[in-house]
Amino acid sequence: MFSQGNLSDYLKNNAYPLALDQPSPEKVNAVFSTIAKDSKIIFLGESGSHYLKFYAPLEAYFLINLNRVLGVKTFLSEGASATAFLCNKYLQTGDTTYLPKFKYDRLLFWKLIFQYNQTIPVANRLKVIGVDFESPLSYFKALNYLLPEEQAPEKIASEAALIKSNTQPVDCEELLRIDKRLKKSLKENTDEWKKYTGANFNDVYTIISNEASCKDVYRDRNKNLKKRFLAFDAILNEPIYYAEFGQAHTALNGSMHFAALLNNDRDTRFYNKVTVINTYCQDCTTSAEPVSNWVLEKIEKDVQAELVPLANTNFTLFDFSRDAYLTEKYFKYGQLLLIVKNQQ
Repeated sequence: MFSQGNLSDYLKNNAYPLALDQPSPEKVNAVFSTIAKDSKIIFLGESGSHYLKFYAPLEAYFLINLNRVLGVKTFLSEGASATAFLCNKYLQTGDTTYLPKFKYDRLLFWKLIFQYNQTIPVANRLKVIGVDFESPLSYFKALNYLLPEEQAPEKIASEAALIKSNTQPVDCEELLRIDKRLKKSLKENTDEWKKYTGANFNDVYTIISNEASCKDVYRDRNKNLKKRFLAFDAILNEPIYYAEFGQAHTALNGSMHFAALLNNDRDTRFYNKVTVINTYCQDCTTSAEPVSNWVLEKIEKDVQAELVPLANTNFTLFDFSRDAYLTEKYFKYGQLLLIVKNQQ
């Protein structure tokens, strides 16, 4: 432990350069192996902007290496259950027509995961679960894959026909209007939906029953993210998960952030079992919007003075977990912080 020592020395000794085109270094693998002994979920918190293109290879890098080192198989995305269904179909088949239209470029990420999955046993392959609100870009596309071609039972025939008539993305208002009707039908005619959709019922139910709204983009969605994830975990019960979310959902200093809600809940198996890798973007740019590290605003001067000078590569990972007392100002946001330089 370094508690009686010097913070500068600690940071120098616990900074690890990463190269996204190479497997993670043994020292980094050792860090994750140590942390994983006391973790049930590892979050990657995206800073700067969702539109930064480097996040596709970065997210794939961590996911692939955590699969290799820790056996992680299931990852959470800041996306819809319908989107996750479609992406899993792509991962199973390699058919890109399954993929929905993405708001920002995600195709590279999914191709990297598909390619990696082909190199490992089927039982170890990666799959995704979506715990956020349903998207107009994927809702009907997924449901149309899930519904059988034959005529639906009379009590749900008009709702099934409504789904099948929507073959293109709709706007948020139209999605909410139809979704409200489908929720009512699903609640009142559950048995008919089960008989009609058969083995696909659970996927249909997961999509339609989602309580979040596409109007919630800029609202606090953290409680629903937690609720949705715990519902999935009750079925999957994976030893450890990986998750990719905006940093406003992952920083542990915010008691109402998704990661913190999980970490602080004594009634779940995730109590004090959450690990967070936050990111800090230095000189990153995108034409889509201004790049900001606003979640880390209170420690930004410290990051600039103490961490950025030690980050000698484009990607440098700092581990604060070996001494939470000495590194407390950083540790309270997350056990790890990745300094990213000069990326788009």
